[in-house]
Amino acid sequence: MGRRLGAGGGACPRVPAGRIAGAGRRAAADRLAGVERARGEKARVAEGERRRGAGDKKKAAWVRNNQESYWATKFNAGIQAINSAQEAYPDFTREPESDADKTLKEQAEKNYSEAISDLTAASQLKPGDARTIRNLGTVHALMGDYAAAEKVLTDALAIAPSDTDIVSAMQS
Repeated sequence: MGRRLGAGGGACPRVPAGRIAGAGRRAAADRLAGVERARGEKARVAEGERRRGAGDKKKAAWVRNNQESYWATKFNAGIQAINSAQEAYPDFTREPESDADKTLKEQAEKNYSEAISDLTAASQLKPGDARTIRNLGTVHALMGDYAAAEKVLTDALAIAPSDTDIVSAMQS
């Protein structure tokens, strides 16, 4: 029933044959359990990657929404700066006639510079947006920098050739 273990027939305890076979089964069961654990871990990793992929899509959507929000903030600030400059000194290319006019023109120049900065930032947040580029060109034209205005508007036409506002801005 049992086998005697040990070399040379020494006094080793007898281990029943079923227990030796059971030990082999347990080792096989342990190996199988290890394989199953590895498969489970692999499945958990795959599930995590799938979820992260979904998270990446959510993160990408969040970034797009925030980018749109930042663009709108910069774009609107640029438009407000243009309006403030035009209110301060409507004909920017005209020389000031008094100290008060000189102060107003300086304020308008500061506002136009802010508009250029804001609209440039907006164009970097949303490259190729015709409205942003058109308004940036308009600021340069209002300041009397016609060469810069022409360059910006020419670039805008390359991006949006059918934009009638850009075409009319180029003609005026």
